[in-house]
Order: sequence, then C-alpha cells, then structure tokens
Amino acid sequence: MGNHSGKPSKRSDRLGTMPQLISDKPPRQPAWQSRLYSRYGPWAIVTGGSSGIGRALALRLAEAGLNLVLVARSQAPLEQMALDVSSRYGVEVRVLALDLALESSLET
Repeated sequence: MGNHSGKPSKRSDRLGTMPQLISDKPPRQPAWQSRLYSRYGPWAIVTGGSSGIGRALALRLAEAGLNLVLVARSQAPLEQMALDVSSRYGVEVRVLALDLALESSLET
C-alpha cells in the first residue's frame, strides 16, 4: 500500500503544498476593523444592544476593538451582554437602561 521507492507519493506532494495553518505571527486585524476605529473613534453607542440586530451589531463593533455604550429598556439583559462582550473581546462596556420611545427618557 505504501510507496517504498523513496519518491514522494502524489498524496504527500499535495499535502506538502498546503498553506501553513499555524503561525507564530499575531493575526492581522482586517481592514474593516481598523477603518471603523480610525473613522469613528474608540467608542460606539448601540441602541437595542441586548438582543436582535442591536446585539449582533454590538458584537461586531466589539470584535473591531471599539468600546461600547449599550442602550436598551431592560437593565439585566444589558448587564449580561456587557459581561459577555467585555470578557470575549476585552473592550470596555457601559450600559444605559432607557426606553427611547418615551419622552421622559430624553430628560435623563
């Protein structure tokens, strides 16, 4: 079954040309991430940041290295999201429980 002629088999030739998957170099930050930071600064405000589209957006911004201010109606989900994001991405997260649909919230 094996190749005993001393020549590399076709299979080992193919494996030898595979790109190196493990590198000693730190991963390079994708261009979109550095553009966000340089264009908008170190902080992002995300409304509806504890669920749905707002949560997904907050995760992408944190992945890009931006610190977050998360705004939503309920304090507990905001705090849980803040813990998750800060531990996963190492960014600073502040929370603000407000219902922006209420005029009284604008006075806060």
